[in-house]
Amino acid sequence: MTTEGATDKGLADALAGEGIDLGDVMPEHERAFKDALGQLLRLAQAAGTVRPDVTVADVKTLMVGCQAMQRYGGDAAPERVLGVVREGLRP
Repeated sequence: MTTEGATDKGLADALAGEGIDLGDVMPEHERAFKDALGQLLRLAQAAGTVRPDVTVADVKTLMVGCQAMQRYGGDAAPERVLGVVREGLRP
């Protein structure tokens, strides 16, 4: 999703809530997204691959941040930054 969000500005903006609040406009889609993300997170935590204190809001925020990093470039190498994020999620 990070790579896709870097090319699909609408996706990145929607996830970030930039200019539109999906919870207001399409609450069922926002809820479905968070439910799916929550299910994946719970499975990863049960498997011991993600820290138990990480929340859905944390993951969504990290996704938005990684998409913004790819979208706006800068000096950061996307693969390296994503590696740092992945390591930070591990227990």
